Amino acid sequence: MSLKLLSQRAGMEPSKAHLYLVSFCNLGLVRQEDSGYYALGSYALQLGLAALNKIDLAHLARKVLHELRDETGEAVSLAVHGDKGPVIVAKADGLKDDPLVIRLGRTLRVSNSAAGRIFLTYSDADSVRRLLEAEIARGEVTAAGVKKLKQDVREHGYARADALAHAGFSSLAAPVFDHEGRLAGAITLLGLSANFPASAEGHLSQVLMSKTRQLSFELGFRD
Repeated sequence: MSLKLLSQRAGMEPSKAHLYLVSFCNLGLVRQEDSGYYALGSYALQLGLAALNKIDLAHLARKVLHELRDETGEAVSLAVHGDKGPVIVAKADGLKDDPLVIRLGRTLRVSNSAAGRIFLTYSDADSVRRLLEAEIARGEVTAAGVKKLKQDVREHGYARADALAHAGFSSLAAPVFDHEGRLAGAITLLGLSANFPASAEGHLSQVLMSKTRQLSFELGFRD
């Protein structure tokens, strides 16, 4: 940006803004290019990378999980990449009297769970590929079925699974992306199938995706 534009955005006189920029350049927070325009410097990059390396997704997600639980009343969980596939690392139990227990540390199937379908669609991890190959070999899903699942997730922005991983229950899951646009995890709403009718799916999915977009933004993702 030019000095003129920077001073306008900062709401100060150009002469005063210039003094700040000189100091920032000396610190490495800002650099002045040959064109005369100013850009972020190497130290600003180091600070940004240090902040990104300190991000704990499970810690950041806890607030979002409880907000989702309080707003919907349903159980909520976060799954991230694990050595053997997507694994649940955080949860918020539902407010309704559902006979459901979400177990931390549980590894999810990739074709028959909503969160698994998010990983199936957006992840290129070897663990996800191996899980999918095993599920195809067992006849749990076909290659054509996988293609359709991925198309549906990309079209809608979220995944749904009905009475697959938990009989009588349905789930909706949406992706969380990191600063490089890679899949960082998936957040799932889970409850009785009666609580997830087609008439309510639109609202629930919008609430869910709003929270996952918020969390992705906090991780540095810019769509």
